[in-house]
Amino acid sequence: MGYIIFYIIVVILYIVLRCGRSDTSTQIFFGVKWSDWEKKKEPDDPEKYGWLARKLHESNVRGAERSRRRKEELRQMKEHNAQLREVIRLQKEEKRKKKEEALRQRKEQK
Repeated sequence: MGYIIFYIIVVILYIVLRCGRSDTSTQIFFGVKWSDWEKKKEPDDPEKYGWLARKLHESNVRGAERSRRRKEELRQMKEHNAQLREVIRLQKEEKRKKKEEALRQRKEQK
């Protein structure tokens, strides 16, 4: 029973939103015409469109900034990991050389 009511509500909302696309109340609420909104997801000048377009633009700008920051942090982490690997490699090589030197000295003493 609940599914039927949910389906009816969804159909009614679809009809209302679909038929009311050129309605002035929709235009006032969203600040843009639906046809313009569908053509242009992120306007070049969000100020001349409605508040929803401005919010979308601001959200996209923040998302791009977050993405750029994450990429920069990832690059720095990779660089740091590479430096640590290099330090570990040098330490292992130094340890190996010390062992070889100690073995050579033992052989010379015998």
